[in-house]
This record gives sequence, structure tokens and C-alpha cells, in this order.
Amino acid sequence: MINYIRTDYAEIYLENGILIFNYFNIPNFDLKAAKKIVDDRISLQKEKAYPILCDMSAINYPNIEAKKYLAFEGSLLIKAVAYIVAMDIPNHLLDFFIEINPPRVPTKIFYQRDKAIEYLQHYK
Repeated sequence: MINYIRTDYAEIYLENGILIFNYFNIPNFDLKAAKKIVDDRISLQKEKAYPILCDMSAINYPNIEAKKYLAFEGSLLIKAVAYIVAMDIPNHLLDFFIEINPPRVPTKIFYQRDKAIEYLQHYK
């Protein structure tokens, strides 16, 4: 089974039962990008659900259409999501990121990778 892919948007791989996304800088994180990211993720998963860690510290955040798609249609085969964001992102923006279109799966935002991994261990 292939457990690593590199795309225009991210490197995606399985590590200890958690699907890891290390996003690249995406200047135009629109609906087209969101659909491609979800398609790539689902092809790697081979019909198996995983908890997912998304390191978003290097990217521009999705526009509203992309955010809605990721929160709903993009939640297929996901047990839980932990987002890692840059330390300079204000808390009110983080709250907005999740509250504007609440995801269908348990979701939390972290500044530290080890805390995100610890959170996702409960969903393996």
C-alpha cells in the first residue's frame, strides 16, 4: 500500500495510524484546490477512515467556498482533525475558522504538533 504522496498542495502520509498533511503555501486556496486535496487524500486512504493532522502553519487559509467544502463533503473517511497553525494567528481568527462552518467530525486547533498528536491518539 502506498502511504505517501506529494502533490502541488501538500505532502500526505500515514504515520502510526494518523494521516499527516503538511500543507505547502497555497496562494489561492479555493474550491478547486480543496476538491483536489480531498481527492488525493481519499485515494491514499483506500476506503479506511483515519484521524488527520493538518499542519497549516505555512499556508493561506481556504476561502469560504473551500472551507465549506472541506467542512462537509471533505469530511468523508475522517475520524477527527487536528489543525496546527502558526503562533501568530490570533485566537479570534481560529475560533472563526471552526465556528463559521462547523466540521462534521471532532476538530481542534493547536500550536504544537505533539499536543495535536496526543489529541488524535483517542481516535485511532
